[in-house]
Amino acid sequence: MSLANLLVKGALSIECSSNLMRYQRLLVSLAVLLVSLKQILVSLVDLLVKLEQILVS
Repeated sequence: MSLANLLVKGALSIECSSNLMRYQRLLVSLAVLLVSLKQILVSLVDLLVKLEQILVS
């Protein structure tokens, strides 16, 4: 295998790992976003329960 082929293969594997890191960061960001959305929904449900208690009493 020639040196040029090895360099091309190395460059492609570096680019591939760079893309994987980018996707991994994107997935982590999405997970953080989902956790935040869950916390917002929990807060909204809590607020609705309190409103219901106020209206019933």
